[in-house]
Amino acid sequence: MHSALLLVYRGKRLLLDVGETWAGRFEQLRPDWIAITHAHPDHSFGLKSGTVRPVFVTRESFELLRRYPVADFRILRPNRVKHIGPFQVLAYPVIHSLRAPAVGFRVTAGGVTIVYNPDVISIPSADRILRGIDAYIGDGATLTHPFVRRHGDLLFGHTTVRAQLGWCKRYGVPRAFIAHCGKQLVQLPHAVLQRIVSEMAGPELPVTVAFDGLRVLIRRRTATRIFGKHALSSRLRKVQ
Repeated sequence: MHSALLLVYRGKRLLLDVGETWAGRFEQLRPDWIAITHAHPDHSFGLKSGTVRPVFVTRESFELLRRYPVADFRILRPNRVKHIGPFQVLAYPVIHSLRAPAVGFRVTAGGVTIVYNPDVISIPSADRILRGIDAYIGDGATLTHPFVRRHGDLLFGHTTVRAQLGWCKRYGVPRAFIAHCGKQLVQLPHAVLQRIVSEMAGPELPVTVAFDGLRVLIRRRTATRIFGKHALSSRLRKVQ
């Protein structure tokens, strides 16, 4: 499945991204609100089936997605905290795409803060974004070889898992998850991939390679995996 990360806190549900494979299906996740990182198909084209839920997007993403039958688009202003129900959402610019400018999300609820960067080369404001968070959810496009292209002075593409784990260690992030995995990763058996990534992170940084249907309960400065399709009381659900 394409990207869809469901955050649940006190019964309220915020869905981050809804990729094209979720078209006609994401309503089963019962989101109260939806927020989109950028207007690439694997992050936003699930909206083509339409929704009455409020959908939060940047102005750039709105211009690319406005043709879809969304009843209530709402504009996010980067670097401004937006209160969405019990969630405090900060959209911040990341380097990823030229045609579909992307943001990451720093989301806080109940004293817990996660950062979500499903597609990223770099975070210009990394020091401000990554310090003091409880979990990092990052880009699994490639393990060790950057998938980066250049157009003039501008870069687009994806950094590596190794680089993001380095960010986490630099800023003292206590838990990391690798999601939205690319071809190189998904062709490996999950147990093999998990071992490779864990060895890459080292013992000081617990890391989990996400898979479709993974549920995780995140407490302040700790994260414990919860398995099972029907663990709907979990505070964070990752659907890759």
